[in-house]
Amino acid sequence: LFVAPAFGENLSTDGLTESNVYIGDIFRWGEALIQVSQPRSPCYKLNYHFDISDIAQLMQNTGKVGWLYSVIAPGKVSADAPLELVSRVSDVTVQE
Repeated sequence: LFVAPAFGENLSTDGLTESNVYIGDIFRWGEALIQVSQPRSPCYKLNYHFDISDIAQLMQNTGKVGWLYSVIAPGKVSADAPLELVSRVSDVTVQE
């Protein structure tokens, strides 16, 4: 029930969390460059999807909501390709 992509995520990773990813981080994924732009806000539609009236708010309260990426440079990607951190200029984590 609560497995990816049940929460609407487009990209799921191992090891990256709201506490070790920073706003503005740039990652190389295959040939593409993607940048962390902001924390994600859980959509109210999750309440209907899971038939739990306040799950979006409960997720928000945990701080485990994920983040959004902006595409800096498009390119071919693969699910097998790792995300490689290429730039970090901020000291503000997604969690903060």
